[in-house]
Amino acid sequence: MSIASIKRMNILASSLAAILFVTSSSTAQVPITDIAISPKGESYVFVSQKGLSVVKAKASSSNQSVFTIVKHAKNKELPTSNLHALSFSPDGKRLLVCGGRPSESAFLGGYSWPRLVPLETLTIAGDSLLTAIWVSDSQIATGGLDTNVRILDANSLTVTHVLGGHSNGITSMALIKPSRLLISAGLDNSLRIWSLDDYSLVRSLNQHIHPVLDVASQIPKEGLPIVASASEDRTIRFWQPTIGRMVRFIKLPAKPQSINWVGENILAAACDNGQLYIIDAINVETVGSRQLKTGWCYDTERGPAKYQLVITGANGVIESVSVPTIQSDSP
Repeated sequence: MSIASIKRMNILASSLAAILFVTSSSTAQVPITDIAISPKGESYVFVSQKGLSVVKAKASSSNQSVFTIVKHAKNKELPTSNLHALSFSPDGKRLLVCGGRPSESAFLGGYSWPRLVPLETLTIAGDSLLTAIWVSDSQIATGGLDTNVRILDANSLTVTHVLGGHSNGITSMALIKPSRLLISAGLDNSLRIWSLDDYSLVRSLNQHIHPVLDVASQIPKEGLPIVASASEDRTIRFWQPTIGRMVRFIKLPAKPQSINWVGENILAAACDNGQLYIIDAINVETVGSRQLKTGWCYDTERGPAKYQLVITGANGVIESVSVPTIQSDSP
């Protein structure tokens, strides 16, 4: 979606401003480290030191694309209080949760959805997992503080391949499905590109000068796949991973903690100052911003409504905003 198209939507999107804001006694002041939207968009699942929580969402009677919180459905205790990431399987029938204790153990669990019955769980000595994604319905990739990418069978949680290449912990991963590539980002300031055909290291991308905290991929309608990487050096860099080229970058006023594509060539970046910036990835300029109620941001997810972004952070709240409205609110 182009910047011009977003500008034309400003009036239509005005009703979507700050469409979701929730706190509760069970989550207040407890950082929410990650959030996932259920396949049908009716539930928000998030993790914190309180465990795993499911919050039901209900469509507004006046606008079916607007969702509000109606109640906390359940809170499930897991084997560790340090939970970092969760995601739904491509078929929407399973939920993956990972975490662990630094320098002690890693935890990975697969649960049925929506009943959250444990299917397989894995706790091993070592170091905590920071990220886990579905490669397919039958395959999972994980990364954590022990520096290794692991490929696992999704049904048994058996490790099938260990990919070594990072010299420090792995913070985030993304897929380029058409090219069968896995991208991992690390505290060693680098991105690594892995082939999912033979599990070899294709190339390393080393232009960041501080740890890389998040990566996000997109397949444009035309041209090569693009990966954005967010770093503590306050830059977001845009890459063409299939050829190993950095095409452009932008420097922000604060450190981007989580990034997400909200439209073709439109990237949202939630930062450690509690500010959300909307970036035109073609012209590499900030086209909108908003101060959030989440505080230090941990995660951003695409919401069930069009151009909706759901954000979590250190203040123990979930906030949702409309990207077109953010642009119209900016000076």
